Amino acid sequence: MKFKSLSLLFLIMLLVGTFLTPMTSANTDEKPMLVALGDSITYGYNLDPANPKPSENAFPSLIGNGENDVVNLGVPGWKSSDLLAALTTDPTFSAALLKADFITLNIGSNDFLQHPDVKKILKGEAPPTATPELIQSLQATSVQLGTNLQAIFAAIRSQTDAPIVFYNLYNPFGPSTHPTFAALHLLGEQIITGVNKDVILPIGVATGSLLVDSYSAFNGNQATYILPGDVHPTFTGHQALAALADAALLTLVPKEITINFALSTTEETSDPVVVTISTGEEVVEAKWLAGEKLVADFADAGTLIEGNIFEVTENGTYTIYVKNAAGVESVKTFTVSNIVVAPVEEPTEEPVEEEEEAEPVTTPKNGHQLPNTATPVYNLLVVGIVMLLVGTTALFIVRRKTVGQN
Repeated sequence: MKFKSLSLLFLIMLLVGTFLTPMTSANTDEKPMLVALGDSITYGYNLDPANPKPSENAFPSLIGNGENDVVNLGVPGWKSSDLLAALTTDPTFSAALLKADFITLNIGSNDFLQHPDVKKILKGEAPPTATPELIQSLQATSVQLGTNLQAIFAAIRSQTDAPIVFYNLYNPFGPSTHPTFAALHLLGEQIITGVNKDVILPIGVATGSLLVDSYSAFNGNQATYILPGDVHPTFTGHQALAALADAALLTLVPKEITINFALSTTEETSDPVVVTISTGEEVVEAKWLAGEKLVADFADAGTLIEGNIFEVTENGTYTIYVKNAAGVESVKTFTVSNIVVAPVEEPTEEPVEEEEEAEPVTTPKNGHQLPNTATPVYNLLVVGIVMLLVGTTALFIVRRKTVGQN
């Protein structure tokens, strides 16, 4: 399977090659490979004086400003049955599809142009009238075309999942004042509009291909887009077909998701700021990180956003990340600067008055407290009194003993 090789590189190359300059491939090792399947329209029949090989002016070579490796497998005269046979038996087709980055498919015009009754009309052998018999016969051709196209898509998908640009049918006969050409234009409208509506469109939708509307692009422009007296496109017509493919392929380019956000307040606040996000589309994952981040930074990091809101408590830069179901990832950076942090007041200590040292209290034997009035002089006085009492007592005792002896 090769869809993985339809890388962003190719899509960028297509964008730049289509809208800017043809210098894109100068910086790449490989060009994307386009495999073109179809008939003489794909081949570029009658664009060159001789057509020994597919024309480089055919629409496949013009897609993406020509910045592709083109394998043009268009074959003049092929009907849908011929292409189906080649896809199931020719190894050239299988080898090309296995390497394809994208595919163009333009087939089915010859299923009707080579119808026996239509061939008679184009040769002038029958009037260009949509008889009931012709309409019934062409309806059977439409049914067979639908069956073949379904098998063609199945054969392609069995070998690759590369995108397929699927062209509907254009009316090669433009409006005219000439009775015969006017009748051909009307016949073409009756046949082709029905085939596009009842066969091409349903199959394009069912297969998920990139269906492009060549009918509307050519309608009214046949004089410019179709070679005179022919049913094949001019170079201008091929440019129009290439432009249709370019526009279809550009739809594959992943589109960036638009991330909108709103802050709960932009005024100064001491509370957290609530961030509300919106994208305008469904996302499968949303996260945020502090700082200016890239998509890659969220591969294994980030805080999940639930309910489309989250809170930030500090000023700074933050990044929102979202991813949708298609795998497209986007980031959005914003800044919060209105959170005011209130200064923290340190508690002040009350001055503690220094208490005077309590004087020791002396408790006499009788239990009554005496004031501590002792000073060095006082202590000497007390000691002197005590010694005086002791001396007086001793003197008294000695005298009594002396008197007793006399």
